[in-house]
Amino acid sequence: MSMNTVPERLAALRAAMAANGVAVYLIPVGDPHASEYLPCHYTSLTWFSGFHGENSNFVVTRTESALWADGRYFVQAEKEIAGTEIKLQRFFHNICSCIYFPNFPNICWTAMSNACFFAESLPIV
Repeated sequence: MSMNTVPERLAALRAAMAANGVAVYLIPVGDPHASEYLPCHYTSLTWFSGFHGENSNFVVTRTESALWADGRYFVQAEKEIAGTEIKLQRFFHNICSCIYFPNFPNICWTAMSNACFFAESLPIV
């Protein structure tokens, strides 16, 4: 399989996910040291999605994918993921930005803590 395009890379990732029983895969941007200049090992978000911005996260399920980016990168993200299956989700500070995947209805991504939660674990307010 060629690995030259985002769809081909996502297909390869999904094949590896299926082979290992993984339903949802999270690819954050950054390294454990919050380095300004990332080593190549930590640029997998860009490689899989085609998006080159910072402060973003990429979630891939077996059938769908979504990219969360903050306001500085909305226009750039729309251009760089155009023509792919990737759905753009926008980070807004202190607001929960959720996307609902039909096969995983209880997954919610929140920008407040930069983490993925199962919706039933969130408090009702």
